[in-house]
Amino acid sequence: MRLRRAWLGRSLPWISFLLLSAMFFLTCHEPTRVQVEGYNQAQQDIVEGVESGSPVRQMSWVLLGCWAAWSLWSYPRNRRLHFEGVLGPVLLGFVAWAFLSCVWADDLALTSKRLVSFGLLCLVAVAVVRRFSLRQMVAGTVVCTLEYLVFNLAAELEHGTFHPLTAGYRFGGMQHPNSEGIELGPLVLSALAAAFVFPQHRRLCFGIMAAGLWFLLLTGSRTSLVATLLGVLVFAVAGSSPRRRAALLPGAGALVFATALLAAAGAIPVVEQALLLGREDVISQDLTSFTGRTIIWEDVSPFIQQSPILGHGYNGFWTPDHIADISKEEKWGVPNSHSTYVDYMLTLGIVGVSLYAFALVAALWRGVQMCRIQHDPSLALVCGVLVFSIVDGLTESGMAEGELGTLLCAVALVWLASVPLHRIRELQAAEQGQSRECAA
Repeated sequence: MRLRRAWLGRSLPWISFLLLSAMFFLTCHEPTRVQVEGYNQAQQDIVEGVESGSPVRQMSWVLLGCWAAWSLWSYPRNRRLHFEGVLGPVLLGFVAWAFLSCVWADDLALTSKRLVSFGLLCLVAVAVVRRFSLRQMVAGTVVCTLEYLVFNLAAELEHGTFHPLTAGYRFGGMQHPNSEGIELGPLVLSALAAAFVFPQHRRLCFGIMAAGLWFLLLTGSRTSLVATLLGVLVFAVAGSSPRRRAALLPGAGALVFATALLAAAGAIPVVEQALLLGREDVISQDLTSFTGRTIIWEDVSPFIQQSPILGHGYNGFWTPDHIADISKEEKWGVPNSHSTYVDYMLTLGIVGVSLYAFALVAALWRGVQMCRIQHDPSLALVCGVLVFSIVDGLTESGMAEGELGTLLCAVALVWLASVPLHRIRELQAAEQGQSRECAA
């Protein structure tokens, strides 16, 4: 009986993670869709997706909600979350503002549908923080993101679309390459953290990290690549000792600043070519325009001015009519603003985007404070995920659309808001004790 209970104690977290990752996979992937020609959806396909939705995706969200409700109900009461500091109220304020936007939403039906997914995602994030330890979340993130990579690679191999040596190829699997980049960035970061959290598997973790970085390069997603590298930099600095941090931080910061400045000025053609990741098709478009993103921002700016304070309702701006108007102007299917901050400005106004940005910055600052108390690679990973979310949101909208990166960011925010600073050492000691028991 004791052996059975011990086996269940060790296996239940992994079973939960596998079920969770499988259900979430279907919310942001379409198994029947593999990119064959072109990577952007046609305007008609985007409109049909907004109007009808996906039954598989809707059912997956329902199952995720059921899992979260069961997890919150069944877990011991001594792990209830208690927010402290300013971060908790800011997060609750952002969630409340999003749901309140139903009052002034342009399209109440679309906003309500998006809010259901948002509410379920928040519920799942809270359930994950309550049920799993930080070390378990590190391992679970590696397993989940690696699982997604394998599925997407298998889909391309099955359809014969995996041609990494072909000019212009971008790896995407069952989704857009930019969305795939948002999944591969956390794979690189979590594998790096796992190499230090689980030193007995360090070679395997570094191998997974190298594979994730290679596939990330194949996606051609420059924003996710830069966000991942900055996340790795923050991980290295936050997870190191004060002496090593003092030596690394000035030099790394100066290198990043100098490279960005020279690349923006066009003084380093090699850097410019590297930023294009082999996508010569955009050389004719000025690199400083972020491949047409600023043009989209200019197109949506009049709509921002129509409701700058309140916005048009949570994720409710991109209606079929607005998609048709912007796509006609750009002459290609435009599903979003290609910026999380611009999208939140559109849908939640100045109030919503301010709460979101402040929550990310406050959480990162709190994470850095925790890393000063305890040099734990698990904590450093939380900081790396937040940096990835902040940077990737500048030119991608995936962080606002319920993708895997959104869930990981939400988990990091909830965890940082609910764990007191003085509890870090106690949690670390408890997790180390659990690891020794599992090894025994």
